[in-house]
Amino acid sequence: MKIKLLSCLLFLFLSVHFVGAQTTKEQSSSKEIPSVSLAKITIDGMACQEGCADTIQLNLSKIKGVHKATVSFETGMAMVEFDPKMVSEEEIQKTITDTRVKDYVYSIKDIVILENPM
Repeated sequence: MKIKLLSCLLFLFLSVHFVGAQTTKEQSSSKEIPSVSLAKITIDGMACQEGCADTIQLNLSKIKGVHKATVSFETGMAMVEFDPKMVSEEEIQKTITDTRVKDYVYSIKDIVILENPM
Protein backbone atom coordinates (compact mmCIF):
# COMPACT_ATOMS: atom_id res chain seq x y z
CA MET A 1 0.00 0.00 0.00
CA LYS A 2 2.82 2.38 0.91
CA ILE A 3 4.60 1.56 -2.34
CA LYS A 4 1.51 2.45 -4.38
CA LEU A 5 1.11 5.72 -2.47
CA LEU A 6 4.79 6.63 -2.93
CA SER A 7 4.61 5.70 -6.61
CA CYS A 8 1.56 7.92 -7.10
CA LEU A 9 3.20 10.83 -5.28
CA LEU A 10 6.39 10.41 -7.29
CA PHE A 11 4.39 10.31 -10.53
CA LEU A 12 2.44 13.43 -9.52
CA PHE A 13 5.63 15.29 -8.56
CA LEU A 14 7.38 14.43 -11.84
CA SER A 15 4.30 15.34 -13.88
CA VAL A 16 4.09 18.78 -12.29
CA HIS A 17 7.83 19.26 -12.77
CA PHE A 18 7.72 18.42 -16.50
CA VAL A 19 4.65 20.59 -17.14
CA GLY A 20 6.39 23.50 -15.41
CA ALA A 21 9.52 22.99 -17.51
CA GLN A 22 7.50 23.03 -20.74
CA THR A 23 5.77 26.27 -19.78
CA THR A 24 9.13 27.92 -19.15
CA LYS A 25 10.45 26.82 -22.55
CA GLU A 26 7.34 28.07 -24.34
CA GLN A 27 7.55 31.44 -22.63
CA SER A 28 11.23 31.87 -23.43
CA SER A 29 10.74 30.96 -27.10
CA SER A 30 8.02 33.57 -27.56
CA LYS A 31 10.34 36.51 -26.90
CA GLU A 32 9.49 39.64 -28.81
CA ILE A 33 11.50 40.11 -31.99
CA PRO A 34 13.10 43.54 -31.97
CA SER A 35 11.66 45.86 -34.57
CA VAL A 36 13.99 47.49 -37.05
CA SER A 37 13.16 50.26 -39.48
CA LEU A 38 15.20 51.53 -42.40
CA ALA A 39 15.24 55.22 -43.26
CA LYS A 40 16.26 56.17 -46.80
CA ILE A 41 17.08 59.87 -46.61
CA THR A 42 17.98 62.22 -49.46
CA ILE A 43 20.29 64.94 -48.13
CA ASP A 44 20.96 68.25 -49.86
CA GLY A 45 23.98 70.46 -49.15
CA MET A 46 26.85 67.98 -48.88
CA ALA A 47 30.09 69.06 -50.56
CA CYS A 48 32.29 65.97 -50.11
CA GLN A 49 32.50 62.49 -48.58
CA GLU A 50 35.35 63.04 -46.09
CA GLY A 51 33.94 66.13 -44.40
CA CYS A 52 30.21 66.31 -44.85
CA ALA A 53 28.98 62.74 -45.41
CA ASP A 54 31.39 61.11 -42.95
CA THR A 55 30.54 63.64 -40.20
CA ILE A 56 26.79 63.13 -40.69
CA GLN A 57 27.34 59.35 -40.62
CA LEU A 58 29.37 59.60 -37.40
CA ASN A 59 26.70 61.76 -35.72
CA LEU A 60 23.92 59.37 -36.76
CA SER A 61 25.90 56.39 -35.46
CA LYS A 62 26.12 58.02 -32.01
CA ILE A 63 22.32 58.06 -31.55
CA LYS A 64 21.08 55.43 -29.12
CA GLY A 65 18.82 53.11 -31.10
CA VAL A 66 20.62 53.51 -34.43
CA HIS A 67 22.05 50.13 -35.43
CA LYS A 68 23.82 51.23 -38.61
CA ALA A 69 24.19 54.44 -40.60
CA THR A 70 25.73 54.86 -44.03
CA VAL A 71 25.95 58.23 -45.77
CA SER A 72 27.15 58.69 -49.36
CA PHE A 73 28.11 62.03 -50.87
CA GLU A 74 28.09 60.43 -54.33
CA THR A 75 24.42 59.42 -54.14
CA GLY A 76 23.34 62.14 -51.70
CA MET A 77 21.69 59.43 -49.60
CA ALA A 78 21.76 58.22 -46.03
CA MET A 79 20.62 54.72 -45.08
CA VAL A 80 19.84 54.41 -41.38
CA GLU A 81 18.81 51.17 -39.66
CA PHE A 82 17.19 52.01 -36.34
CA ASP A 83 14.86 50.83 -33.60
CA PRO A 84 11.73 53.04 -33.77
CA LYS A 85 11.02 52.27 -30.11
CA MET A 86 14.28 53.96 -29.12
CA VAL A 87 14.72 56.77 -31.64
CA SER A 88 12.26 58.81 -33.69
CA GLU A 89 12.38 59.81 -37.33
CA GLU A 90 12.42 63.45 -36.16
CA GLU A 91 15.53 62.87 -34.03
CA ILE A 92 17.33 61.35 -37.02
CA GLN A 93 16.35 64.29 -39.23
CA LYS A 94 17.40 66.81 -36.56
CA THR A 95 20.79 65.13 -36.19
CA ILE A 96 21.38 65.55 -39.93
CA THR A 97 20.22 69.17 -40.13
CA ASP A 98 22.09 70.14 -36.92
CA THR A 99 25.41 68.69 -38.16
CA ARG A 100 27.92 71.44 -38.83
CA VAL A 101 30.99 71.23 -41.05
CA LYS A 102 32.39 74.68 -41.83
CA ASP A 103 29.50 76.79 -43.19
CA TYR A 104 27.61 73.97 -44.90
CA VAL A 105 23.91 73.65 -44.19
CA TYR A 106 22.23 70.29 -44.73
CA SER A 107 18.58 69.80 -45.52
CA ILE A 108 16.40 66.76 -46.05
CA LYS A 109 14.86 66.55 -49.51
CA ASP A 110 13.07 63.24 -48.99
CA ILE A 111 12.71 60.50 -46.42
CA VAL A 112 11.20 57.04 -46.78
CA ILE A 113 10.77 54.76 -43.77
CA LEU A 114 10.54 51.00 -44.31
CA GLU A 115 9.36 49.09 -41.24
CA ASN A 116 10.91 45.65 -40.64
CA PRO A 117 12.70 45.61 -44.02
CA MET A 118 14.36 42.22 -43.37
